Amino acid sequence: MYDLRILFATLLFLPACLPAKAQEGNVEVGRGVICDSADQVRRFVALRSAGKAPDAALQTVNEDIKDAGSCGFSLVMFTSADPIAEMSVQGRPVSIVKITVHAFATGSAWTQVSPAVRYTAEPEKGRLT
Repeated sequence: MYDLRILFATLLFLPACLPAKAQEGNVEVGRGVICDSADQVRRFVALRSAGKAPDAALQTVNEDIKDAGSCGFSLVMFTSADPIAEMSVQGRPVSIVKITVHAFATGSAWTQVSPAVRYTAEPEKGRLT
């Protein structure tokens, strides 16, 4: 049927903000679910752990707080990735991470924003191969 590792990696990495060096210094680029609060990310991770698809989990979080723009899948430039909590998705460790966003990708360009604290989920490095 499905290789569970590939399925899990696909479903988890889609909403995970996985950093890759973007330029000098500590500015990084990551793609994934970005939320206004850590509680929103915790809710998202809990829904994913319960088996909800990424889009459905994101929609549920935004409906719960009655704000369609609080959480979304984004490509961002960020700094200061600080883990603040640990959770798991289907038994695999995930860190809730506080980041400072400096720009959002808008198609083929970047839109700079005033630095803003946001939150994301990141799987434990080295666990998913």
